[in-house]
Amino acid sequence: LALFVAQHCVLVEWQQGPDDRLLPRVAFVLYIDDCLSKLVWRSFYLQAPFVRLFSIADRMVRTVLFLSPQFPANFCHFVSHLKEEGCVVVAIGDASFDSLVDILKADLTEYYEVPSMEDYDEVYRGVAHLIHHHGRLDWVQSHNEHWLLVEARIRQDFNIRTGYMPEEISQFQRKSVMKRMFRELGLNVPEGGVMSTPDEVCEFANRVGYPLIVKPDMGVGAMDTFKLKDEGEMRNFFNTTFIEHPQEYIFERFISGRLITFDGLADKRSHILVSGTLQYGAAIMECVSNANQDIYGYISRKVPEDLKEAGKKLVEAFKVRGHFFHFEFFRETNGRLVVLEVNLRLTGGKGIDMYNYAFDTDLYKMWAEVVVDKLELKPGMEPITDAKYFSCYASRRSHKMYQYTHDDLINKAAWSPEEQGVQVMWSFDVPELFRRAMGDFAYILRSPTEEALCHMLNDLFALKAC
Repeated sequence: LALFVAQHCVLVEWQQGPDDRLLPRVAFVLYIDDCLSKLVWRSFYLQAPFVRLFSIADRMVRTVLFLSPQFPANFCHFVSHLKEEGCVVVAIGDASFDSLVDILKADLTEYYEVPSMEDYDEVYRGVAHLIHHHGRLDWVQSHNEHWLLVEARIRQDFNIRTGYMPEEISQFQRKSVMKRMFRELGLNVPEGGVMSTPDEVCEFANRVGYPLIVKPDMGVGAMDTFKLKDEGEMRNFFNTTFIEHPQEYIFERFISGRLITFDGLADKRSHILVSGTLQYGAAIMECVSNANQDIYGYISRKVPEDLKEAGKKLVEAFKVRGHFFHFEFFRETNGRLVVLEVNLRLTGGKGIDMYNYAFDTDLYKMWAEVVVDKLELKPGMEPITDAKYFSCYASRRSHKMYQYTHDDLINKAAWSPEEQGVQVMWSFDVPELFRRAMGDFAYILRSPTEEALCHMLNDLFALKAC
């Protein structure tokens, strides 16, 4: 059989096998018709021990398409680690090649520039060009919610079977679909649903009371999300935003509690490799609507058991494969856990770097190893769930007068003992696009104790006396 395959095999591709494992599918020529216009072939799944032969060959070179690799800036590390794992990495984006950071210029085999990533015809032509020059694509990725559907369309149009197809994407983008799946899993969800008239909302509000939360049924982040305090604000919403941005909106009962997450990375068989939880000091929606809001969030060293259990159910139900995930919950004041939404990405902004500092690991590298099948949760292995440190994102507003300067904070951290103090791992200007939600100047802090971290946050946000 091995000799036959070696002599007659014309195509090897990885597909989901009968038992949901990725197996090489081998195609071989039966005959070519007289006019040489039709290639007649048959294919079959190659099982062990021959699968090992093809596993070794497959890991040597894979071609990965990365969409918009220049944004955000830290995503260049995904490309670097893919190259280290022996992948050919090609990319499509709407930034000029000259504007790319040097790491991307060096590590990308080819970069195809399009006028706009929103124009799928242009993207399609770019993919065809890259396939023509570099062969079949094995993986398509952006790690960006905005391009999920573009990724899926590329996979469908170019027969790439390692990822989600267009018909699967709605479960990650439509909150009403998510809510239905949450209920089927027996998880607590906010009361509410899609409503299109003031009368519907009035009837709902009479039952649950104000305030209400309204947000697009299909949307990313906290954009066009509002807290409606009374009927007047609700009717104003229908007279303004509903008309200016016509789309389906979902109305929910306002939940009083703390926003927390369950984040991590799953292997190709939906097994969680690493997971953690981030607690927000204020919901992103509040930060967007209030330019004076202090912004911070920190990764805890332990994941509560009920959160871990709910997160595992979601990973399995949504079939998260070879992907990061970011699930949002509210912890109500009575301790009840309420699930809000699922996202196929890690925490936004510098979230991946915060997790790297918390776990003393490299999630960029771990994901690249998942892509090339070097990393999976094998029998007897336990996922990584306990962080070594608390890791915190905190940012300041440029219009506020703070008691301590940047240098003061750096000096405080420098003089504190590492085993009980706080380290300033990174400080930086927040990109203009994210400043309303993420502040103007940010710090990533790390500490083995929650007490020391809270003390540093008090100093960071302390204002000058009037």
